[in-house]
Amino acid sequence: MENRLGKYNYKEIIEMEHTLQDSIELIPFPTLIGKDGFFVYANQLAVSLFQAEDVTEIIGTCASDFAHPEYLREIIKDMDLGQQRKGRAFNQKKILTLKKNILNIESSLIPFEINGENLDYVVIKSYTDLSDIKAKYTMHQKYYQTLIDNSIDTVAIVTNCIFKYINKAGMHLLGAKHENEILGKSFLNFLSSAYHHDFITKSTEILSTQEITMKNEWEMLSLNGDIRYIESVIMPFMMEDKPSLQVIIRDITEHKKSLEHTIQSEKLLSVGQLSAGIAHEIRNPLTSIKGLLQLLDNRFLESDTLFLDIIKDEIDKIERITGEMLSLAKPQAIIYNINNMITLVKEVVILMDSQASMKNIDIQLVFDGKEDDYFCNCDKSRIKQVFINLIKNAIDAMHSSGTITIHVYCDQKQNISVDITDEGCGIPARLIESIKEPFFTTKGTGSGLGLTICYKIVKEHQGEIDVKSIENEGTTFTIKLPSQSKKPH
Repeated sequence: MENRLGKYNYKEIIEMEHTLQDSIELIPFPTLIGKDGFFVYANQLAVSLFQAEDVTEIIGTCASDFAHPEYLREIIKDMDLGQQRKGRAFNQKKILTLKKNILNIESSLIPFEINGENLDYVVIKSYTDLSDIKAKYTMHQKYYQTLIDNSIDTVAIVTNCIFKYINKAGMHLLGAKHENEILGKSFLNFLSSAYHHDFITKSTEILSTQEITMKNEWEMLSLNGDIRYIESVIMPFMMEDKPSLQVIIRDITEHKKSLEHTIQSEKLLSVGQLSAGIAHEIRNPLTSIKGLLQLLDNRFLESDTLFLDIIKDEIDKIERITGEMLSLAKPQAIIYNINNMITLVKEVVILMDSQASMKNIDIQLVFDGKEDDYFCNCDKSRIKQVFINLIKNAIDAMHSSGTITIHVYCDQKQNISVDITDEGCGIPARLIESIKEPFFTTKGTGSGLGLTICYKIVKEHQGEIDVKSIENEGTTFTIKLPSQSKKPH
């Protein structure tokens, strides 16, 4: 050791200024005292950093002894600066401990003098542990980011009603291909106007109380205008030091539709059972009345013929209503065959044309493409019943003259769609959802079962019926049925 240190004896240096040792031990960083690149003392933090048993393993060693091969030149440069009495601010490097472990450090070199001796303070700041913590934090951050990005529920961050973040499920929910279509836009743009006040009120309350609100049921609008029924949880959140909201959204559209279908099916079952009982009770005395009327037909005077015709018409009307009630109650066998939808609609138009002509109404059939483009696997008679009911309703909705347009086309999902559009009085918006209910009717006559039966038949064919109406302008019923891709051989 004396050969490496030359004429300088570390004991003499420490004895010259014993208080220096105490000062170094108080420094909260690993600190060493060097002379011409050799260490003459190290505090306990430095001993631990270099993984030494005690200070004697450090004294007499050279700074280059701990150099990582990548940073050997950098450390020799520091030693040269020390000899030139020049300091060096913190700079990063890698070193090796006595146990050959790699450490990431920052070191500074500060020249000083004691009793004419030129020495160096070497202060070390290790950030290996900090790097490990940072790496773990980054890993966990990526892990949780992946979980959120791939969550089946929408997760969004909203600041001042503006989207700041949205995950993949949220983009799918709102019909966006890229997050830029959502970020920076108002949350209210995607929320049905009926719920704006509720969202603003709850947002203000959450930010002030820092409490979570659960199960808010709202309607959201996608970019293409589709309505999605959602359930949300909102909680307070800080985003870039700004009070924000974390909104977790679950799409319950299909669940809601399924629940509505279940409720509707239960209603139809109850109505069907009730209708069957009523229809049977009516039909028995009705059959007797009709039979007796036929027996008495020849006994009526010629002047009574008008009254007789009215009685027969009313009996026929009662029979028709009881027939509808029974068809609603009694499951009917569906006979599926491949049918040309254009041919089927033409047959219905011919059948209804005379009834329409009596009110000076013209029925027009238009279709896209070729007639052979439209084939459907369906029960011909039951689908014709749907068209007959809807066209009859369209005729009844028009007071006199006008046009009923039947448009047949394939929609984006390759379903066969049939629009039946009238120029009648229209249906009030408040009644649109009620028209499919059994016994509901806007007409003065009728059973209110016609549309219920139409919805039932179309549903049995895996299809659906949509309705759009504007008061005093007209109504469009759209029947969508699965198409048959090939013409039958």
